[in-house]
Amino acid sequence: MATRRTAKPADAADQARHQLYAEFLEFFYQVHYRLGMTLEEGMCDGVVSRTQAAVLWLVASEIGEGGLIRRKDVERRLRDWFEISNSNVSKILRDLSKAPRKFIVQEESPSSGREKVIALTADGRAFVQSMKRRGIQYFETALAHMSVERMAAGRGFFEELFSQPVPQVNTAKDRTTMRRSGSAIRRR
Repeated sequence: MATRRTAKPADAADQARHQLYAEFLEFFYQVHYRLGMTLEEGMCDGVVSRTQAAVLWLVASEIGEGGLIRRKDVERRLRDWFEISNSNVSKILRDLSKAPRKFIVQEESPSSGREKVIALTADGRAFVQSMKRRGIQYFETALAHMSVERMAAGRGFFEELFSQPVPQVNTAKDRTTMRRSGSAIRRR
């Protein structure tokens, strides 16, 4: 297997940038697992799973004209984020569609009879709003030690970071079809 080499920075500015990349990488665990997953757990409030919350958040954030998102876009995102199969996505969507939640509806696309679209119900929109309120409550505690100026600087960093599309990574997973069975991943 060929190893990937990182180019050596050429000048002082490149070296400083390279050092910052390494420092950002060290924050990944802190941001994703300690902060992000704790935040998700609080926002879910024991009502939905993290994966179900991702569906609701995705639908609320990405809905287009008419308040709809294509089901295949939801499936693709969930496969990418959670490495789950289409049948698992179908189960998640079915669970979010029926009692006691009834947070989403799945219906035929107005533009194509072969395509399904997803929309939030009134209960789904209300639950997403409650997730946002719980998220703000979490930040009130988690960020209480930070000044408004530092938080504003952090917001500015993220605004600039996400002003451009996030580049995708070409991985071995992209080159080889994989199938997930339980907790094991097997190559086809």
